[in-house]
Amino acid sequence: MDPVKASAPWPIPAESKRINEEKEHYRQIKYVWHRDGWRYEARWHTQTHGARIVTYLSWRLDRVKAGKGYGEDHAPRVSEILVGDHWLPTKQVRYAARQVNSGVASIEAVNIIRQAHWPDKN
Repeated sequence: MDPVKASAPWPIPAESKRINEEKEHYRQIKYVWHRDGWRYEARWHTQTHGARIVTYLSWRLDRVKAGKGYGEDHAPRVSEILVGDHWLPTKQVRYAARQVNSGVASIEAVNIIRQAHWPDKN
């Protein structure tokens, strides 16, 4: 059993691909899988350098649905992050992160960042 995968707050499918990454000042492990037209990416990471809010081992779950730019069934690309129990557009979460990093975040922006980063279960 993969102990990192087991620490996730939601189930990660057995068929997911594990990707280990050593970033500058932190470690990240990603699990990637596809389901129902979505590409899911669960990311676990250690505390990041200079973190103001997420100061613990944490998880984040992202999903992307590819778009189609032509034809009768054209559709835009959709990118979302699980925040609490609902999906928010990635750009909204990134905007909240920029506000936090700049020191001008509203309480709502701080809550978005907290709820987008799930604590490691271990």
